[in-house]
Amino acid sequence: MNQYEKDQKNELMIVPASNETQTEYSLAAQVFLDQSLLMFQQEQLMKKIDESLLNGDRDTFLHLSKQYKELLN
Repeated sequence: MNQYEKDQKNELMIVPASNETQTEYSLAAQVFLDQSLLMFQQEQLMKKIDESLLNGDRDTFLHLSKQYKELLN
């Protein structure tokens, strides 16, 4: 590693983004968050569905299954 690399190692260059780029980043972040939330909700419902099956709770199973189907649409 030369002296320049040592000096630049911990520095961060900030480049201002255009409004269009910021909008694209915001949209991408929103899509990511929406997908993450959907996956989390699906996982939580699946855990509850599995639990209702293990407990033999038919009514809860049907209710949660309906919620899961609605979440997929």
